[in-house]
Amino acid sequence: MVNDGIPFDPPAEFREKVSSSFELNDMVFNPEFNYRGDVISYSAHLENLYIKMISDKLLVMNSWHKFYKVNNYSDFTWEELQDCMQTLSQYFGEGFWNARITKLTTAVNLTCNTEIMIDRLISFKGNPMEPMRPSNSSKVYGKRYASTHYNIKVYNKQFEVKKDARIEIVPTLRIEKEMRMPYFQKRRQNPIHIFSPMDLIKFV
Repeated sequence: MVNDGIPFDPPAEFREKVSSSFELNDMVFNPEFNYRGDVISYSAHLENLYIKMISDKLLVMNSWHKFYKVNNYSDFTWEELQDCMQTLSQYFGEGFWNARITKLTTAVNLTCNTEIMIDRLISFKGNPMEPMRPSNSSKVYGKRYASTHYNIKVYNKQFEVKKDARIEIVPTLRIEKEMRMPYFQKRRQNPIHIFSPMDLIKFV
């Protein structure tokens, strides 16, 4: 999930462009500089979430699922999503509920023989799918299709988790669709009217 900015009242440190770290709502923000050495923004982490403070907004990126459950291969129920959003609103204030969503990823995790499924993937809508490989290996652990408005990924989640977290999980095939929401919100046929976290509640 990526939002287009949660409105907030900038702290004094931001207004004064301090060149040192400061704490806000249990998050430590670090200054970011341009090539002249001027402070242009501040960034922080909240669990796996990356937060960027710029102008009078907070940009929040990465997986809510992983934020709430430490991983994104387990089930993530509707009740847990609602509780997750309540938790995030406590960190970011009431402005969180009406922040614009610019990128939304939906996914499903399936317990199955991943290698057989991935080997059978050739194309998506007539377009070839590209192999997914770790940066330091030639092993193909998934395939993806990238377009202007969305990306499709189908990959071996068991392999990824073992490589990154050294955790062994059951054979799991993860299918992701990462959507750039301005397109899906405005398309003529079947638009997706999810503009903010509040709309997620209304959508169901």
